[in-house]
Amino acid sequence: MLSYRFRKEYYYCSSCDEQFTTDELDGSVEPEWYCPKCKENLDIFALDKDEKLVVQRKYPEDLVVGDRIYVVGYGYHGIHKLMNKNKIKKGYALSLLEHGRLEVAKDQWLNIHEGTWNPSNTSIDLNI
Repeated sequence: MLSYRFRKEYYYCSSCDEQFTTDELDGSVEPEWYCPKCKENLDIFALDKDEKLVVQRKYPEDLVVGDRIYVVGYGYHGIHKLMNKNKIKKGYALSLLEHGRLEVAKDQWLNIHEGTWNPSNTSIDLNI
């Protein structure tokens, strides 16, 4: 599964230095995953099981070689570097390091790993 939503997600725009709730995004977060004010990519601070990740969401056409894609399912999960991207009839074929080839639809968003975070040492409001 590539279009995976985490158990708890906090949406933050580093350009505006502003956090958004799901209600504030009011559906505008999908399908674009951009800040409703400045249109830059949102950083998503995610909590899921023991993982604390920062991701951005992109569509295949916006991926660049070197992006680190968070893959869940397919018997395991992990972060895999994009080595190559080719347009195919049904969307895109992605070549991922230590994973192999995946075919994705053009309208399927993916989680791009940006880093990790510590909930006890952050300016993100965990109460919203």
